[in-house]
Amino acid sequence: MLEKLTAIVSFFSDSVSLVLGLIALYALIFHREKISAFGRILAHTLVGERMKKIKGALARLDSLNFEVKEDKREILALLGELAGMIRLLGDGNAQFKVCYDELIRFADGLEQLSEPKKRRLSEQLHALLDEQTLGAAITLLKEHHGPKSD
Repeated sequence: MLEKLTAIVSFFSDSVSLVLGLIALYALIFHREKISAFGRILAHTLVGERMKKIKGALARLDSLNFEVKEDKREILALLGELAGMIRLLGDGNAQFKVCYDELIRFADGLEQLSEPKKRRLSEQLHALLDEQTLGAAITLLKEHHGPKSD
């Protein structure tokens, strides 16, 4: 009796899997463009969220002054945090890699930090983020409104 019930449940499960697989294949074949657009939008959203986190850390960094003794430790910690946030961006973009390397040198104390250097790093990273965001938006628009090839 238990074997018969197991066979029925297994058959039902396999049937549902087959139907769902066929639906997925249909979607991949006939709605490839929509699925691709969804993937691009999802990737753009994830990058946008990463940018917001980085800009939040930059805002905290901008609110601190390296000349104030109590702020120095937090500034160094924020530089390390920012370096961690942009590390993956540095793998695909040489400008982010340069910024990452500078952040690491300052965060690890390999190079002396000052308030002007902190501000330069902050503005450099702000500019890179703005450039990256604009580039991603333009790419998304070009892919959405670009020429169609039939």
